[in-house]
Amino acid sequence: MDNHEALQRFEAYLRRRYPDRRTPTDYISDIRQFQSCCSKAWDTVTVHDVDTFVDQMHQKKLQPTTIKRRLAALKTYFDFLADETGQPHHPNPVRPNRHLGKIGRRLPRDLADVEVARVLNVIQSARDCALVTLMWRAGLRVSEVVHLSVSDLIPAPQPDTPPRLRVLAKDRKSVSSISAPTP
Repeated sequence: MDNHEALQRFEAYLRRRYPDRRTPTDYISDIRQFQSCCSKAWDTVTVHDVDTFVDQMHQKKLQPTTIKRRLAALKTYFDFLADETGQPHHPNPVRPNRHLGKIGRRLPRDLADVEVARVLNVIQSARDCALVTLMWRAGLRVSEVVHLSVSDLIPAPQPDTPPRLRVLAKDRKSVSSISAPTP
């Protein structure tokens, strides 16, 4: 299978797998970037070819997140082609430990109290103000607050302790409880 046909099959696969996302568009663009640097047949690409591609991206001063996404696209592409051609044991030339650098995580920025007050002053409904305050004070996501119900409120066991709130975390994977924030 030549590179053109391989790319067409991969794109069809991505469009089936991610019909409502930008992933197919981005990944195909990333593969084309690689193929402009390395025109070898997919099954002859080596770790050193990927090294060269990574070096070129660093020379262009691309962001680490861009490089990481391009390498993820390449890894997925080579895995897909190995399966598609009946060569599941064909070695993938993308080696995450070798090619991916450490990417620092950005910390979320806090709003200043003045900005929070400005937001809360604009909200007309007492219910909406309470929901925004809950998100702000307890650090909850919108999706977590949307799924709250009265049964999620756990009364305080003693008068001098705050009530607790049971929150279903992101992707409904884990359950945690938080103390109600004190004003």
